[in-house]
Amino acid sequence: MRQKVESNEETLSTDTSDNANVADKKKDKMAGRRKAEIQLQMHIESQEEWEDLLSKEGLNVVDVYQEWCGPCSGMVANLRRLKNELGDDLLRFATAKADMIDSLDKYRGHCEPCFLFYAGGCLVAVVRGANSPKILRTITEQLKQEHKCLDGGSERKEIKDPFIAQLESKEKETEKEEEEEEEGRPPSKGVQSQGITVTLHLKVKIESKFLH
Repeated sequence: MRQKVESNEETLSTDTSDNANVADKKKDKMAGRRKAEIQLQMHIESQEEWEDLLSKEGLNVVDVYQEWCGPCSGMVANLRRLKNELGDDLLRFATAKADMIDSLDKYRGHCEPCFLFYAGGCLVAVVRGANSPKILRTITEQLKQEHKCLDGGSERKEIKDPFIAQLESKEKETEKEEEEEEEGRPPSKGVQSQGITVTLHLKVKIESKFLH
């Protein structure tokens, strides 16, 4: 009877130990998943970190955001899935806080959501909006192009973000108009020539009327 009790105690102890091991393994697995999730996207929050990111070889896909709205969390699962499918070390994902990075000052107030694609320190593509199919397609295309560039079979085509280019153009026009108003100068040449064209057109029209 005593031997039977001791045997039952040993079995109970073994089961408890096994359960503890299973629980530890589950914890380790979950911790590993959380670590992988954290490592999927580098978090860039300074000009120095931004410059370091651009110096890295490969394709960097950057989700530009501001503190008030945060990065596009809805894309994370799709990015992770694509990263696992491609298994390419040249593909990196990052989030960049425009509030803290001087190079992204033009995106402040205009970055919800905005994905920038950098290769070799050059901007090669831009996707605005959480358009998952377009973002994933652009990643695949640009990664393939970057491999060609690194192999010497092609050259990178640097672009300028069309939205930012348009924004800068409007800012220059506004500054020019303000300067002209302050100095009391007449309108710019473009406006003058436009006025002359209208005047000449009216003059020709009036003369033509009298001739007939």
